Amino acid sequence: MPRLRKRRLWLIAAAVAGAAFFVIPHASLLMSLLDSSIDSAIRRTAAFAQASSAFQNSATAKQLLGDSLQTGRPAKGDLRERGSWGRAIFNFPVSGSHARGLLYVKATMQNHLWRIEELAIRLDGQSEWHELEDVAPAGLP
Repeated sequence: MPRLRKRRLWLIAAAVAGAAFFVIPHASLLMSLLDSSIDSAIRRTAAFAQASSAFQNSATAKQLLGDSLQTGRPAKGDLRERGSWGRAIFNFPVSGSHARGLLYVKATMQNHLWRIEELAIRLDGQSEWHELEDVAPAGLP
C-alpha cells in the first residue's frame, strides 16, 4: 500500500511540474492571443469606426495631441452584443504630432445602430480626462 501512495504522489508532482513547465513559458503567448482577439472584435464594430471618425474630426483632439491624429493598438475593454442590442466600453491608444494618450469610448447599440455616449482622451502621464464634446460621429443624430 505505501508503494502505491508514493507512486500517486510522484505522479501528482510530475503533473504539477509539467503543467508549470507548459503554462509559465506560454503565458505571454496566451495573453497575446487573448489581447489580439479582443482587439479584433472591438475593431470590427461600428462603434469603433464611429469613435475613430469622431476622434479624427475632433478639434479638441487636435488641440491636445497635435496634427496627424492616429489610432493605435491594442483596443481593450468589454464588448457585448445580443441580437439588435449591445454595449461597448473600451479604450485604445491614440497619438498626434505633439502627444500620445488613450481614447475612452462608451457606446450602446439599439436596433442594430451604435450610439457613442462618451468619448474622452487622457494624455499620457496625466490623470485628467478631456471630453470630446465637439464631435458628432457620422450616422448619429
